[in-house]
Amino acid sequence: MDKQRQQAYLNLSQALLNCPDEQINNLFIENQELVDERIRGDKADNIERAIACYQED
Repeated sequence: MDKQRQQAYLNLSQALLNCPDEQINNLFIENQELVDERIRGDKADNIERAIACYQED
């Protein structure tokens, strides 16, 4: 994974931590290229999965 994509995952993770629950779907839509089946679920799970995906790649 290149540095730009790593930063994008970190930005998405930070945004998920700080957004209200009702805005999570919008974040996923806006960052669709980063979102896959590994990072779907409730807010806490999304953050953990996003970080795990970042570490895997």
